[in-house]
Amino acid sequence: EEITPDLRIRYKSEARFLRAYFYFLLLRQYGPLVLLPDVIPVDAEPAEVMLSRSTYDDCVRYIANELDEALSGLPDRVTDLNQLGRPDQLAALALKSRLLLYAASDMFNGNTAYAAFKNGDGTQLINQVYDVNKWQLAVEAAKAVIDRMPEGLLIKYDSQGEIDPVNSYRDIYLDKWNKEVIWAYSAGKEGWEAQTWEYNGMLVQVNGYANYGVTQQQVDAFFMENGHRPILGYQADGQPIINPESGYIESGVHRDATEYTPAGVWNMYVGRDPRFYATVTFNGSEWLWHGTDGRSNYYAEFFATGKDGIQGGARGQNPTWTGYVIRKYSGPNSNRVNFTYLSSPSWILFRLGEMYLNYAEALNEYAPGHPDILKYLNLIRYRAGIPGYGEGTLAIPGSQEEMRALIR
Repeated sequence: EEITPDLRIRYKSEARFLRAYFYFLLLRQYGPLVLLPDVIPVDAEPAEVMLSRSTYDDCVRYIANELDEALSGLPDRVTDLNQLGRPDQLAALALKSRLLLYAASDMFNGNTAYAAFKNGDGTQLINQVYDVNKWQLAVEAAKAVIDRMPEGLLIKYDSQGEIDPVNSYRDIYLDKWNKEVIWAYSAGKEGWEAQTWEYNGMLVQVNGYANYGVTQQQVDAFFMENGHRPILGYQADGQPIINPESGYIESGVHRDATEYTPAGVWNMYVGRDPRFYATVTFNGSEWLWHGTDGRSNYYAEFFATGKDGIQGGARGQNPTWTGYVIRKYSGPNSNRVNFTYLSSPSWILFRLGEMYLNYAEALNEYAPGHPDILKYLNLIRYRAGIPGYGEGTLAIPGSQEEMRALIR
């Protein structure tokens, strides 16, 4: 009697959504799948259950149709604090956006490298003819999410009313169920998953493990604060090709402190995209935790004999092998010395920033030159505290190919 007719419809729709989501995860991992019928008789003959793979496009259509079917029975938006994490219409639409973007991509849209990928009966599992209209479906799916979230991206402001790019980006992951989050799940009452992540990203100096390394190529991928890419590629011997417009300096130390770096760090870490400082702990950077005196008093020492190095404070442990540690998802007040961690954070599965980029990428393939491409790409950059294309010394990309590279 407690399960009302409306709840019965909602539960069935949630189950349908979850089935679509798990099929999507399988499709992403394994490619074309065996799509099971809704009912399999218990006395079925072996031939009835020994099914062939469906084509990739059929799998996509099936998952998309399941999501469409689930929409009517799901709430527009889950807002009840006791229900957060349950799927709603926005979650279904976001999943559809990601699904259709993948389906339109070069990997599965006319990829002739899969020409020999067939079932035993000769059925072609990956279509061999490129179809630009798949990008139209991806455009419409991403825009459907964006139109339902008119408040836009999460943005934090400083005391002067200016955008605070570091906290804006950092707090997407630390402010539970903030307005940018579309679908997430709780890390649990005790938050053990979050704690494991955090102490593996903490310095050895604060009893962390510094295990979660970041590669040099990932560091090189962050823009400079003027919006230019510092590294354009790599030579045959691995040496970086430096972009002269970026102002990036590979060697030497910076004598003075800046807004985001203390004095004495390497020049290569100075003047970078603010998201860099919210994501990566590098040698010489100040640790997030603030002590009783208002400062952390901890500075990363990843060199071999340093306090976080393999021959120094980390002797006998397994600290970073790359000279960097990821600080994304680490709270500014987290400290393993007194076992202070994030309190049951939410792990994000879909957020609005992805939908902006899905939309821009798909629109660039379907309707290159459309003004929305630049609009939504630049909205991501504004929140990051760097200029948009067409501002300062940054030119508007002049071709579809150039825009594609910049979106990626």
